[in-house]
Amino acid sequence: MTPCLSEHRRRRAQPGSLLLCCLTSLLFLAPFDPPVRAEETASSPAYPGRVAAGQAASLSSSIDGRIEAILFVPGQNVEAGQVLFELDDDAIAARLRRARAVLDRAQAALRGAETELESQRRLRERGATAKNIFIAAEVERDSAAADVEEAKADVDLAEYDLRQTRIVAPVSGQISEAFVQVGGFIEAEGGNELARIVSLNPILVAYRVPYTQRLALLGRAKTSTASCGV
Repeated sequence: MTPCLSEHRRRRAQPGSLLLCCLTSLLFLAPFDPPVRAEETASSPAYPGRVAAGQAASLSSSIDGRIEAILFVPGQNVEAGQVLFELDDDAIAARLRRARAVLDRAQAALRGAETELESQRRLRERGATAKNIFIAAEVERDSAAADVEEAKADVDLAEYDLRQTRIVAPVSGQISEAFVQVGGFIEAEGGNELARIVSLNPILVAYRVPYTQRLALLGRAKTSTASCGV
């Protein structure tokens, strides 16, 4: 075995499993990038650095509500889009039904106004109705059309709020414990943190090497390369 090959194998055998085993628990500590320092060995100098998740997310709710279900366990790997919390949706579902009923009524009124306007237009063409009556029919049709648009917006808002009762994972990764309990009430304005997700792929490691030591390491690498005949 050549000296270069032996040195190469020693470098690949540096201990690193402990860092990977402890990484998950470290990432859930605030902040996500706890300082890490390894013991210096003769073959591998150590530098102070930080380990951070490649991606992290804090879960919160965009609406007020009561927690009805928690659909994960601490440490579970979750996928982006997976439902993690369910809020009580009875009130929002009722508001949606009401908004749809109002929309149906507004659309019926619009159809009636359009029919009346068309009738007044035909009478106007024959000179059988006054101009002000025709204009009033136009105004009634326009008002009914505006009511329909308003009712549609109310339906859209209620449907949006209903979707928000299912809180999903924004990213894939490993999730912490839930910071709320089933039955607890959360407020959107209060910004309650419900849980955290950290992505372990990739893992970011940042550290600083003094300039003089960087030069020494570069010189050592060039010497090693030259001795191997590369």
